[in-house]
Formats: sequence, structure tokens, C-alpha cells
Amino acid sequence: GRQPADLSLELFQAVVPSMKTALEVYLFGDGEVLLDIPRHLAMIERIYKENPTCVLGFSTNGKLLTPEVYSRYSAAGIGYIQLSIDAATKELYEAMRRGGSFDQLVANLEGIAALRCRAKARKPRLHLATVISKQNFHQLPTLAEFAKRYNFSFWFINTEYPLNPGRAL
Repeated sequence: GRQPADLSLELFQAVVPSMKTALEVYLFGDGEVLLDIPRHLAMIERIYKENPTCVLGFSTNGKLLTPEVYSRYSAAGIGYIQLSIDAATKELYEAMRRGGSFDQLVANLEGIAALRCRAKARKPRLHLATVISKQNFHQLPTLAEFAKRYNFSFWFINTEYPLNPGRAL
């Protein structure tokens, strides 16, 4: 019955020592982590202080992942960024992602691709996460081309949560 809330930095600081031997930490939650980049980068820095060899990653919808933001995370040493993308066409993407702009997503990915090419670097890696439903299953081939075009290292395909009305497979 409690309202959702961000993990307090105090509680996060208390949890970090338990990550001392972690091989990988995936920073994920209910919401967009890039809404508070300084806080998120501080969390990453704190984990790396405790465990400098740990591989860190996080998930985003990509709306705020501009080339400049990507560069900040690259400089912070993040291992991978997972983008949640359920459609590879403007019409379906914007129908499924309320408030999303396919043009903005593509512009961000084009800018990141150019940045990675100039730097001759592929880190942080990009991962693609897709939730398959009745609305988008026919786009799997198009999504595969999309993943290839933007050099996603991995593609995770998940099924829709069964209690999400209108989107069950």
C-alpha cells in the first residue's frame, strides 16, 4: 500500500558494500534513470569505488540518451546500456511508447553511432530489449535490422506480462 519511491542514497550507500565481489550489477528500476543523471552517475561511481572490476549496466527507454549523455556514461566506465524498444517503425513505436518520439530515438542512436565511429570504440555496449506482444510480433524481422543498423551487442526478447490488458501475446 505504500507509494513507489526512489531508493534513497543513504540506503544505497548501505547496500553497496555487499557488491564487493559482484561480477556484474544491473541498475534497473521502475522508471527512467536518466531523469536524474547526476544521482545515477554518483551511484555508479560509488559502486566502482567498492568494486572497480565490476561490469555495470542500466536500462533506459532511450529518449534522453543523447550522444552527450552517452559520452558521460562512457567516461564513467559503464559497461552497457540497455534500450527498451518494442517497435522499429514510427507509427507502432509511438503507439506503444506513450510520449515517445521515434524520430528523437533514431536521432539519438545516429548520434551515438557517429560518436562510436569517431572514437573507434564500442563501449559502452548497447543492448536491445523488446517485449513481444500481439501489437508488434510481426516486426521481429524489422527489429533485427534495426538492431544490426545500430550495432546492438545483444537483443533480449521478452514476452508480455500476462495481466497487461490489450498487449498479451
